[in-house]
Amino acid sequence: MLRTLQILSSVTVPIGLLSLVAGCATTGQPTTGGDTDSGTEADRAERLDPIRAEAERRGDTCPLSGRTLGERPANRRFSGQIILFHSEAEAALFDELPGGEKRLVAGRQHLARRGVVNQQCLVSGLDLPIDARLVAIDGLTFAFATDQALEAFAAMPERSRAELVGPYLVLADGLANSRCPVTENPLKVGCPTVTVSGVVIGFDDESARTAYQGMNSVERSELTAALVLPRRGISNTSCPETGLPLLLDSPVFEFEGVLIGVRNVAAARAFNERMGAQAPSTNRTSNEGTRR
Repeated sequence: MLRTLQILSSVTVPIGLLSLVAGCATTGQPTTGGDTDSGTEADRAERLDPIRAEAERRGDTCPLSGRTLGERPANRRFSGQIILFHSEAEAALFDELPGGEKRLVAGRQHLARRGVVNQQCLVSGLDLPIDARLVAIDGLTFAFATDQALEAFAAMPERSRAELVGPYLVLADGLANSRCPVTENPLKVGCPTVTVSGVVIGFDDESARTAYQGMNSVERSELTAALVLPRRGISNTSCPETGLPLLLDSPVFEFEGVLIGVRNVAAARAFNERMGAQAPSTNRTSNEGTRR
C-alpha cells in the first residue's frame, strides 16, 4: 500500500518502497563559513569538547583534505552545524570557498554524522550538500541532493528503487560485497551466499554461486582474496612485485605500519630484498566456504 510522506515542508511524495519513513535534513540557508559562537573562548571550547570526542569516536576526517582531525581540530559554524578541520589553514581555505562549494564540503562531514550511507545522490549522482533530503529505508539513512531528486526516486517503479538501495542494504546485512563477483550485478537482500574465512560473500543468484564453487582453486582464491583481505586490514589486492592478484594464503608484510600482501614466497623474497621489510606473516586460510 502506498504511503504519503512529507519530507521537510516543501514536498509531499507517495512512497511504496520497503519500509520508507521520513527523515529530516538541515534546514535554512548556509551562513558564512566564519560564523562563531557567542561567549568566552573557554565557553566555546567547553561546547566543542563533546563534538570533538564524538568525531574522534566515529573516526571523522577533515572534509577538505581527508586527514585525521587530531586532538585540537579547527572548526567553523556553517548552516547551523559545527564543521571540524584538521588545521586552521584548512578551515581558512573553507572560508574562501564559494557558498555552493561550502555546502558540499560541509555536507561530507555533517551527513556522515547523521549516518547517511551514500556519498552521492542516488538519482542524480551528484555530491550531497549539507541540506540534502534524508530518508530512512530499512534502518539505513539515504540522502538526496534536491527535492526533485527525491520526487524522481519516489516516482520510479519499485524494482528500480530496490536496485538503487539494494547494494547498501546487503552491506548492512553483513555481506562483504555489494556486487556479485561472478556477474558483477548489484546484489539484492536475501541473495545466495558463501562464507569464506568468516567473511560472507553474496551472489546474484544460485547459478552464480554454483559457477563460483566450480572455479579452479587459484581463480577462486584470487576472487575471494579481493573481498576478504581488505577486511583484514591488508592495503592491496594485487602484488606489488608481480602485478598479479593476491591469493587467500598470500604472504603479508607489515611495512611502516601498513599491511602489504605479495603473491607468493618468491615475490615475498623479492619484496623483502627491495624494501628491507619485516619478516612476512603468512595468512593460512581455507579456500572452501560454507553456505548460509
